[in-house]
Amino acid sequence: MKPLILLAALAVALLANAGEFPGWQGLRVIKVDNGAYKMLPIHEFKDGPASLLVVETRQSRLDFYRYVGKGDGFDFSNVENPNYLPMAEDFEKEEVAMSRLPQVASVFDVEGDGVDEIFLVQSDPRKLVVLKRDESGEWNSIKEWEIATSELSTHKPILIRRLKKDLQILVSMSDGIQVIRYSEPDEVEWMQPREREIERNRWWFVDLDGDEDLDVVEARNTVSAPIRWYESEGEKFRPAVSVSEEITNTNVARSMRTTEGPKIAFLGANQANTISFYELGLGDESAYGKRNLLPLSQPDSGGWAAVKVGGKKVIVELGRNKPILNVYQESDGFWSFSKSYPVLQDIKSIESVGDKASTLLFRVEEEGHIYESHWDGARFTFPKRVGDPSLDSGDWKLLAFDQFGDDTWWVTQRGSSLVLSIWNAKGKGPEEVEFAGLDGDFENAVWLGGERLLVKKKFSKTTSICSLEEDGQAKLATSRFKGVDIRRIRLHDGTLYLAEDGVVQKLDDNLDVIDQIMLEGDYSISSFAPVSKTEAYALESDGEHIHFLKADKSGIFQTQSRDMVPYSLSLTVDPVLGLTLIGANSINVPSKGSSRQLVLSSMVDPNENAGRDYEKKTLGTLFTVDVDGDGIDEMATVDYGQRDIIVYGEDGEGGYEEVISWKVYDDGKYPYGQDANAGRNSVNPYRMISLDIDGDSIQDLVLASHDRILIYLARDSES
Repeated sequence: MKPLILLAALAVALLANAGEFPGWQGLRVIKVDNGAYKMLPIHEFKDGPASLLVVETRQSRLDFYRYVGKGDGFDFSNVENPNYLPMAEDFEKEEVAMSRLPQVASVFDVEGDGVDEIFLVQSDPRKLVVLKRDESGEWNSIKEWEIATSELSTHKPILIRRLKKDLQILVSMSDGIQVIRYSEPDEVEWMQPREREIERNRWWFVDLDGDEDLDVVEARNTVSAPIRWYESEGEKFRPAVSVSEEITNTNVARSMRTTEGPKIAFLGANQANTISFYELGLGDESAYGKRNLLPLSQPDSGGWAAVKVGGKKVIVELGRNKPILNVYQESDGFWSFSKSYPVLQDIKSIESVGDKASTLLFRVEEEGHIYESHWDGARFTFPKRVGDPSLDSGDWKLLAFDQFGDDTWWVTQRGSSLVLSIWNAKGKGPEEVEFAGLDGDFENAVWLGGERLLVKKKFSKTTSICSLEEDGQAKLATSRFKGVDIRRIRLHDGTLYLAEDGVVQKLDDNLDVIDQIMLEGDYSISSFAPVSKTEAYALESDGEHIHFLKADKSGIFQTQSRDMVPYSLSLTVDPVLGLTLIGANSINVPSKGSSRQLVLSSMVDPNENAGRDYEKKTLGTLFTVDVDGDGIDEMATVDYGQRDIIVYGEDGEGGYEEVISWKVYDDGKYPYGQDANAGRNSVNPYRMISLDIDGDSIQDLVLASHDRILIYLARDSES
């Protein structure tokens, strides 16, 4: 079998739901030196055929491939060289040199005249420019914006949507999403909340919930919960939420237009070598099934706090790269960005003062005191030092800063004294307890309740309980604490808890273990949050199950319920928010009910009926293509083992079936640099798009591999 042979059956194959589709008339091959990695269809002429645009980054140019006249293609029956790559005789190529290096492009019909403009990211300096073709055929810049120099993410980083008489442009970066209004030159903003280190490999504008607003749906480079949804709210978007909690083992996802609305297709989701089709629905109802999620840049490192402002719940977040305080308000069950306020440089962590005072406290790097900010009716005030600012704090050292229930507390070493400061939610300021007359350099401390501290000196292997004698002097007594980290001790309602090694220990005043809380069976505790002396929440070590615990008459905590939650690192009972789940990139305030999730609507298994002698298909990727031009996408995949392309279309009953397939490469001489005897599993072809490139109103197909473009022209129905 020679390479690049189109099987005769292909020419007469019909799509199941497109009876007028006449098949392919033949194959055109175009050599490309650097691979058409960045190819996309473009309408250069009103009412004319589409062209193929390739961003040629290495040569700093844009390449346009256009159909110029009908041809019969090439006869490969006598060609022995499997790598023979002539230029297709009925196509022309135009090379447009760029003065600055082009990186990626998208196209959009800005004026609604049937002609596309090019939105191009160029470097040196990094700009987004809009190119328009004039009557002489020249491409000229008509708008430009300076954008961040961060690494672009996804293979198509530019999304464009129309908003009334304006356009909104989104640019995907490794450290956030930049937002641009077409009518506002030089204005570029970061989408809030700004998320960093989100490995986004695909994203789309799609009306996922059917409300006639285009939302953003993104696929991430993670094999668990790979899909997140930014629901559109007019010109803005709600914070991203995962809608794929039950989907694992894949990061290959594609958005599809179907007769039933938008769907997301996955390769190998939960089962290898299958294609699963999901649509937006409701997840299971449970005690914690309704999520209220806010993405944050550092949720597990003290970078946020919650307060009440005007009776409403507010979350404040420290800016990661700038000294700002980002404020988010709760509205209609979700968090929305409100405003940013300036704060001090080098803030390490933030705490609130209970659920009634609109006061924030800040710990600053290398400083021995705490700063405060409060809501004055219009803004959060610029932080100022707590206490008497005239006191010399040059030798002060802050040992601890934390919150236990309604009390926010910190410990400062001031010369030979340790000072415990406690700011209760009902108080107007902190109360101080001084432990005077101490020698040595301390490095850590934990409040044990009352006028007692657990402290650790530098270079010491032991800890001490610090208390006050009758004369007011401090007293140190070696403690019996055997834990690894004293900061794991938590105080709640007068009871000391230590979560360690999968269990929670109750400690007495001498830090001896007096009781133990554990989960039944093989479950272990990774995070623990008491609600009262008799109730608590525990997060399992898998991070996906939460237990509600209640003490029985004997005082032993028993599991009352066990429910699944989105993967979390820890949990807490926040004075303002209540039960809060903390993840790697977000916090979640769950409640009873259910949340919208992707639910399985159908699945295709090409090996379902495979016999003993059947060579199983090995699917490598997915392409969404509208093969018959009806506005409904088909799903194409590649069996890299057998070099087959398989197209699946709707079967009329809510599922999908194979409607056409053909072999692309079938020759051991074309192994793409691999040992031909070791099996052929390269990723060619790696791009596939459908477009009417010859202007006959029938969709054609274009494939790209590492050194060639393959064009399948559709057969004229009258030929």
